[in-house]
Amino acid sequence: MCPPFRGCGFQSIRAGCLCARQHKRHTVLPASGIGRCVLVGLLLAGAPFVHERSFGQLVRSWPVGSGHTSQVLSVAFSPDGSIVASASWDGTVRLWDVATGSNTATLSGHTSQVNSVAFSPGGSIVASASADNTVRLWDMATGSNTGTLGHTSYVISVAFSPDGNMLASGDMDGFINLWDVSGTTGLALDDEGEVPTGLHLHGNYPNPFNPSTRVVFDLLSAAKVTVHVFDVLGRNVIVTGPVSVSGGWDRSLEVDASSLPSGVYVYQVRAQTGSDMLVRSGRMILAK
Repeated sequence: MCPPFRGCGFQSIRAGCLCARQHKRHTVLPASGIGRCVLVGLLLAGAPFVHERSFGQLVRSWPVGSGHTSQVLSVAFSPDGSIVASASWDGTVRLWDVATGSNTATLSGHTSQVNSVAFSPGGSIVASASADNTVRLWDMATGSNTGTLGHTSYVISVAFSPDGNMLASGDMDGFINLWDVSGTTGLALDDEGEVPTGLHLHGNYPNPFNPSTRVVFDLLSAAKVTVHVFDVLGRNVIVTGPVSVSGGWDRSLEVDASSLPSGVYVYQVRAQTGSDMLVRSGRMILAK
């Protein structure tokens, strides 16, 4: 069993080892016999270190000057083991070639420290969690930000499900958030590369209308959407759908009210994904 150590500069350890800082040299104590190498994120050095599993033998270290300008808070291997991603207090994610130690890409976009980083199971996407209240998704092939998931507080950690269809994030509010990212690369992104954070209703256009109007909304992921229209007595006078709608910005369903008299109506947009139902309400005016 490894003895306890104090003063280790780590916020997360991904590959089962402990490090004790001893002056300017570092000792690595293996905590697991699984895998050939273990990975450690070192806060004080400002760059990740890769160590051989055998006790105390340093395989490679990447100095501060060649990488981050501040503390490294999280590290992760790509599924094939060829790339290391590191997240830093300097607000960036860096990708490192394990064989050469070179910094192959810097992923910039967060406006505050990056607390956690994770690869998708297929290795095509990197997710990063930041104190700027967002999780960002990055395309490994291009280095571009393919999506941003908004939160209400600092995001501390992030992880993919084994099939890559779900993303879990943990935040300072004390919540674990599960996100459907199965269709993220196919979402309609806005100009800043962001994706919707849920069901957001924009309203219906035109309004007033005659005889039809289009209800417009944003949707995080694919869902079966239904629009229910109610009269002033609370009677459900129109049901449109359910219709399968893909996730993205400015999705819409048309409501035909040609059979109704003029008046003010309340409508509900209901988005069903599995057992989860999201509901948003609005008001429409039919003027004949």
